[in-house]
Amino acid sequence: MEQQRSLDHLAGELRWASHVLADCAALARDLDFNKHENIRRIGKALSEITDIELEIFKLRPDLETRVVKAEWNQPPAKRMQVAIRPATAADKAAVLVLLEDLFVPPGVRPEGYTEDRAGTGLSWAIENAGADVLLAFEGERLVGLASVYADIQSIRYGKRSWLQDLVVTSEYRGRKVGRQLLAAATEWARERGCTHLELASGAGRLDAHRFYGREGMSQSYNFQLWIGE
Repeated sequence: MEQQRSLDHLAGELRWASHVLADCAALARDLDFNKHENIRRIGKALSEITDIELEIFKLRPDLETRVVKAEWNQPPAKRMQVAIRPATAADKAAVLVLLEDLFVPPGVRPEGYTEDRAGTGLSWAIENAGADVLLAFEGERLVGLASVYADIQSIRYGKRSWLQDLVVTSEYRGRKVGRQLLAAATEWARERGCTHLELASGAGRLDAHRFYGREGMSQSYNFQLWIGE
């Protein structure tokens, strides 16, 4: 069982490194992109792929390459099942407590953040037909949330769904709660006619980046200009 968990983890890391390589190939066609930075990222991803493959074969030296590739596509290890439902006004206090986990390093507290501002945003999402805050529960305990919005009709891509916040309490990370929340957000978006789900993630959130890559999301770049009070 421990060996299978290790293989599952390595397979996820391998998929992430492969996504990075694919992104680098796309960026190589952009003449305005920093060529040297792209080369550095390609080298790092190739090195990681080599290291991961070596670790896989240490665990399973009997496997041929084609067998290993087949195992990459196997279902993930057994997950903890949670109940997911949209937030209501009665959940406000618990949600505000959980949001604090987003500010633990490498996260940062947004400029001007207050509980009043968070409460206003939460109420808006609960009341607005184009938004929801999806809550994950184990029994009566709130263990994660995803705030999701059907926001713009893109000229190029069609109707977008924006995933603003995705957080799981620290003691429940690594137990597939985030995966279930992301799947629930994706289904929410699909039901509202969205063509794609998009999010932004801080540059320092490397674990989150690996998670999104493992879940099949492609990496792009997001820029923000603060124009608040």
